[in-house]
Amino acid sequence: MKRILIFTYLLMAAVAVNAQSAANILSRAAEKLAAAKSISAEYAVVADGRTMNGNITVAGEKFFIDSREIKSWYDGKTQWTYSAEIGEVNVTEPTAEELAQVNPFAIINAFRSNFTARTLSNKDGVVTVEMLPKVSGDIKKTILTLNTSTLFPSRIVIYLSSGSVLAINIKSISEGMRLPDSHFRFNPASMPGVEVVDLR
Repeated sequence: MKRILIFTYLLMAAVAVNAQSAANILSRAAEKLAAAKSISAEYAVVADGRTMNGNITVAGEKFFIDSREIKSWYDGKTQWTYSAEIGEVNVTEPTAEELAQVNPFAIINAFRSNFTARTLSNKDGVVTVEMLPKVSGDIKKTILTLNTSTLFPSRIVIYLSSGSVLAINIKSISEGMRLPDSHFRFNPASMPGVEVVDLR
């Protein structure tokens, strides 16, 4: 009985250290993202058997996504999304979960308030962390892979409650200069004649 209790205490201690380690690296990654003037990344998203390549520029909560299929601007409150297939711009005020499915960096910033984390593996300069939402919603869990030297993500896999899986592979990433707010807002003059649908 005594051996079982000791083993239980050791196991509980290991889980606590594991959680602290995951929280620590995610905190450092979030701090680096927040301190950067801007970050640009080239990525590939795989979902439902389709692959979409694109580029994203992030500055704090703001972002601009540019791909062949969609363009999306977010200024910290409002999101404008242009779909090449539909040929119109939709205007929304997205939730934190919706942002996490579009902006691969948003989930790192949201982990403190919305997720609990544990380390799955940590070797050869790469750490893989599992993030589970504190409240059930669209996201069932997320597996995040980070470079321990740069603290930048290299792969993010989001498992949705619907059963779909969204895999984001980051091909390249770099820090950049400070960008004006207009970079993260849709300018109707850039797409004359395109219908804008306000869904707020």
